[in-house]
Amino acid sequence: MGKIKPAGFWLKLTALSAFLLVVAFFQGVFAGGLDVAEACELGAGQPYDHEYRSQNAHEQLQLFPLTTKCNAEYDMVPPWTNPALAILAILTVFFFGAMLAALFIRIRGRVQGPTSKPTSCWTKVHKRGHTMMIPMNVGELGHMLQQVGIDPEAYWIGEFREEYACIMQADDGMWETFVGQRGNKDDLRRWDNEGDACVFFIGMLWPEISSELRMRARQ
Repeated sequence: MGKIKPAGFWLKLTALSAFLLVVAFFQGVFAGGLDVAEACELGAGQPYDHEYRSQNAHEQLQLFPLTTKCNAEYDMVPPWTNPALAILAILTVFFFGAMLAALFIRIRGRVQGPTSKPTSCWTKVHKRGHTMMIPMNVGELGHMLQQVGIDPEAYWIGEFREEYACIMQADDGMWETFVGQRGNKDDLRRWDNEGDACVFFIGMLWPEISSELRMRARQ
């Protein structure tokens, strides 16, 4: 299954198709220029039928399909214009809908938590004389770090945070671990699997975790 494209990707396509739609529309609207009679007779070499245009004035005012006829037989609007307008309008609506869907999925994921289903909720890790059960999803990860007593100022789960060790799911569905520094993601690692990201994130915080465990062992 392919990864969902981020909302920004669809926004760019929406803007591009909307821009082309506007260009094609105005090109069709002004196909006859400001003086249609002159454009017909001098530009296109066609007779200007004033009576025909008066009888069909409503056609000249409609937004779609566009038409600027010199007479009953000849239209100044290029034949490709109206099909292009229809296709670009459909694409603009589709891309805009896809952008809204991508935004909805991202917002729902943040509200409900990660959508990926790990193969196991917890895994056992041995590190420097300590054995720990590490959660394989970020929801349990946050709970575990609170129970261990890790300073909440040391990490952030779910989004970018300046001066914090962070773990989050990117727009493309990948999981990322990094340290937020001056708007950048320092030491960025990307993971296909949420559980692998959690294990690595524990390693990033291991100095604080091991220190807390040693303090508890002395008590």
